[in-house]
Amino acid sequence: IDFFAIPEEFTKTFNQLPRDKFVLCLDTGHSNVASSFGYPTPAELVKLYGDNIKLLHLHDNHSVIDEHNLPFTGNIDWNLLMQSLDDVGYDGAYNFEVNLERFGSELIVDTTKFLSKIARELVK
Repeated sequence: IDFFAIPEEFTKTFNQLPRDKFVLCLDTGHSNVASSFGYPTPAELVKLYGDNIKLLHLHDNHSVIDEHNLPFTGNIDWNLLMQSLDDVGYDGAYNFEVNLERFGSELIVDTTKFLSKIARELVK
């Protein structure tokens, strides 16, 4: 776990940066791994940082390593995460940081189509 996983330390440093130049990007996979060490879950980080979050790196894992799985294929509570984003009025970008070859290179097109369906469902 690095400096960025420790909310108190990160917040102290972030608060010293000019807000017109720096925003937050929440990486769901990294924060999910950190949560297995007692740090906040992705949804808890949304509540903590609120409207400072302007970008998301969305991917799933099983809280052990950063797998870059499609949402709903790990153990992140996506319904809670999306509700938290709605609660804080998130209006930034949704960037999926997934391994499209997870199911084999011959299924990249199908995996991309499936990810598109997941993305549409998440932002409903």
